[in-house]
Amino acid sequence: MTHSYTVEGITCEGCVAKVKHQLLLNPEITSAEVKLEGQKAIISMQRHLSLDELQDTIGRNTKYIIKEDATDHSYHHHATAEESERSWFETYKPILLIFAFITVVATISSAHKGIFRHDVHEQFHGRVLSGVLFLQTVESARFCR
Repeated sequence: MTHSYTVEGITCEGCVAKVKHQLLLNPEITSAEVKLEGQKAIISMQRHLSLDELQDTIGRNTKYIIKEDATDHSYHHHATAEESERSWFETYKPILLIFAFITVVATISSAHKGIFRHDVHEQFHGRVLSGVLFLQTVESARFCR
C-alpha cells in the first residue's frame, strides 16, 4: 500500500536524502520518494504504519515532523479498516453484557417467585389439611354420639 505524507522541516536536498534514508531503514517500508517541493513523502509499505511509527522511523529528536497528507484519502479508508478489524468479543461486548444482565435479573426474579409460590402453596396445603382433619374430627365426633 502506498500513502502520501507531508514532512515538515525539509529545507534542502540534504534533508530529502536524510529522511528517505531513515524511512528505508524500516523493513516494513518497501519504497520512499521524498520531495523538497511541497515537502511530500510518498511511502509504500508492506503493512500500514501509523504516524507514530513513521515518526519513530524518521526520529523523534529531529526537526522533521511527518503528518498525514490532506489530499491522500487512502489513509482515511485504512483507518476505518483498522477499526473494523476488532475481535468478535469486542464487537458484541455491549450486547453480551445486556444479555447477561437480563439473564441474571430473570434468574433472581424467578427464584424469588418460586420461593414465594412454594411458601404460599405450603400454607394453603397446610390449611386444607387442617380443614380436612377438622372435618374428620367433627365427623368422628358425630359417630361417637
